[in-house]
Amino acid sequence: MNYLNIILEHLGLVSVLVGLVIYSFTHQAVAISYAKSLSLKLMLSVEANAEQYLLTSGIEKFEYVILNGYPKLPHWTRVFVSKTQFEELVQNLFDTAKDYAQKHRRV
Repeated sequence: MNYLNIILEHLGLVSVLVGLVIYSFTHQAVAISYAKSLSLKLMLSVEANAEQYLLTSGIEKFEYVILNGYPKLPHWTRVFVSKTQFEELVQNLFDTAKDYAQKHRRV
């Protein structure tokens, strides 16, 4: 029996598996994009209201975004974005914002 016959016999199962793989990849990209958007909104909010939140250092601001951002992600997003990945995402956004601010600082 060759592989083509096996695939044809189980075409329904193969179709479902291919569909699940495609579904997972597309939803993972959407989930990461959503997590990035939410963390960016929180970062901007923290910067604007740092005194109100009693946050003075960058580490405190980072932790605030992590502690308040990850639980706000919908469950379907947390399936694809772990807390560690969310921390890395937020750290990358903080680093990018810091680099941008330093490049465009007026002397």
